[in-house]
Amino acid sequence: MGTSGALLLTGYPTPASIHRTGVRRLTTWLPKPEVRSPESLAARSAATFTVLRATTGACNGPSAPRPW
Repeated sequence: MGTSGALLLTGYPTPASIHRTGVRRLTTWLPKPEVRSPESLAARSAATFTVLRATTGACNGPSAPRPW
């Protein structure tokens, strides 16, 4: 994963949160100087949610017990 993907996951760690945010808001949230083609990254990330949902039926990944 490149720097852009890691930066995206710092603010939106689950596919559902990326989907709820939407492509337009993700594009403006990604810092322009640090991310090459933020439009493409936002669109691919939002499309990933659709694929995950269609193939697994899940959107937030496995649920693990909280440590607290």
